[in-house]
Amino acid sequence: MKEFFGGIWLKFIFLSIAVAIIIGVAVVGANSINNIEEEKCWQTLEESAASISREIKLRVSDNQNVLLLAGKAIERGNMLEDRAALASYISTIKDATIFERVEVIYSDHTILFSDGTSRVLSKDFLFTELSLLGEHLSVRMTDLYNEDRQVVNYFVPIKDGKETIAILVGVIPCDILEDFFSTQIYNGKTHICIVDTTDGNFLMDDWHDTLGDVSVLQRHSPMKDYVNVDIMEEVMTMQEGSVAYVSDINGKNSYMHYMPVGIDNWELLVVVQEEVAFASFISIRNILTGITFIVLSVLISYYCHAILTNTRLLKNKKDVEQRLIVSDTLLECVRVLSLSESSEVAVNRLLKNIREFFDADRAYIFEIDFEREVINNSYEDYKEGISPEINIMQNIPLALVESWIDEFVKTGLFIIYNLEEDVDKDSPLYEVLAKQNIHSMVAIPLRENDKIIGFLGADNPRKQTQNLSLISSITYFLMDSIKKRETQTLLERLSFEDALTGLHNRNKFSRVMDEFEAGTRTAKSLGFAYFDLNGLKVVNDESGHKVGDLLIQNTAKCLEVAFGTDAYRIGGDEFTVILPDVSEEAFVQMTNSVKALLEEQGISISLGISWKGKDYNIAKQLYEADKAMYSDKRAHYVKFDRRREAVRNEE
Repeated sequence: MKEFFGGIWLKFIFLSIAVAIIIGVAVVGANSINNIEEEKCWQTLEESAASISREIKLRVSDNQNVLLLAGKAIERGNMLEDRAALASYISTIKDATIFERVEVIYSDHTILFSDGTSRVLSKDFLFTELSLLGEHLSVRMTDLYNEDRQVVNYFVPIKDGKETIAILVGVIPCDILEDFFSTQIYNGKTHICIVDTTDGNFLMDDWHDTLGDVSVLQRHSPMKDYVNVDIMEEVMTMQEGSVAYVSDINGKNSYMHYMPVGIDNWELLVVVQEEVAFASFISIRNILTGITFIVLSVLISYYCHAILTNTRLLKNKKDVEQRLIVSDTLLECVRVLSLSESSEVAVNRLLKNIREFFDADRAYIFEIDFEREVINNSYEDYKEGISPEINIMQNIPLALVESWIDEFVKTGLFIIYNLEEDVDKDSPLYEVLAKQNIHSMVAIPLRENDKIIGFLGADNPRKQTQNLSLISSITYFLMDSIKKRETQTLLERLSFEDALTGLHNRNKFSRVMDEFEAGTRTAKSLGFAYFDLNGLKVVNDESGHKVGDLLIQNTAKCLEVAFGTDAYRIGGDEFTVILPDVSEEAFVQMTNSVKALLEEQGISISLGISWKGKDYNIAKQLYEADKAMYSDKRAHYVKFDRRREAVRNEE
């Protein structure tokens, strides 16, 4: 087998050398031809741009001169009054120029057309401002009486002395400029544009099929050798140059030469796409590619079968290795669950193994509380740098994962391959998962007597996603550990719970005291209260222990309402409260309020309290509160004895 693989790789090395030589020759040849074709392209574009620029300058200048002479003729001949004769005259001018229309605007806003018709322009037309500009070629503007067309106007004032009494206008619609100015290089497939750098608008544009502005150039991406060229800046400052770029409009490579026209502020752009300019090179390149492909096909077919065979062998090897990885991981998981003394420690170690197996961000267990219809994250292991979510993911509505449970029943697992594609973005589930940066996940159900009671999952798994047999195999062992944890929790709760009142008992009180003394539990401040029922023995003796027990239970309810799990029954008629992170004022008020509430219910209780800031000492506070309670109890019985003596005297 070793010799077989060695022979395959030796052939592969020789083939790679041959392929590299063929590709190298083809690349060098293609680059040489490409450089020649590119140089030819730049020269052709430059010569064409210069030729077109001269033609535009000559033709526009000639037509401007014709209009200027016509304006002088109208002035000398006083032709403005005879509008019929004037219309005939400007009609002959139109036919001899590139102007689509020649018309006269009078100072009263009347416009005379070459066909003899006339109309009144809008009151917004600024005749005076326009006349002050003198003879000039306008920027691109909307036609005075056709809002659907963009035009360039050449305005020639007609004066009577120093006063402008009319304006002769030559109108060139932008959409007909390409009829006059074109080039036949590259079989007429070259684009020509004219930009008015005064405002950046296109005057002629057979390239983008719409009259826009020069900002369209900003969107194109210059090619490698032209990344420092700001196309828009170059054009707007009327520079001459060349640039190659990737068109933002069609994504094709394009080559452009730009230069000033030499008339007003016009800049000429001549553009050709690579597929047009390099047509001959592309043909040669295709031939070279074809030859290279044939040669490579012959060489590759020589050992194709051997590679396929090798691939199958490698695949079988990887499958075996994969099964071994799964088997080893499964054995490790079972070992962890069986050897750990604490079920909680065992489950946490198991989750770490699962997370590492999948290279996931988190591995976790959720358990279903059917009575409250919520799910709770009971265990979690997370990758370094990933935030834990166990404290947040509590009391999640069961309805949120109903689709998961349905999938558990149907297929035995639930998978999200891609959050963006697999989950509705408007759903609460998407919001919850996205907030935790979960992009993918896998989960399988935990069952007890064929009932789904929770699920085991992993977030953002990067490996072994096609191999889910591991987590499917360990659910039985995992359920055993969870049951052990439930039993341990129940036993611990029973050992810490007072059977009569449901409050924490002396065992729990002693543990909390030890934790504060050892520093494993801390607080910013600590309030300690000692409550002791007055007259419980009398009640038991006179009314029976059931009434006494009821008295104790009522007292406990009041303390539980006020202090929750921070209240303890530590003896027959003794209760304590250890309340962390509370202000002194609030603590005093709470304890006095509870005492007053009990007295309203006919329950007499003695109270002693102690509050300390961050320098608290819980053992010392226990002593202080106990001492204060006994002082309060003595005061109570003194008062009680006096009252009883007063009653006896009255009798």
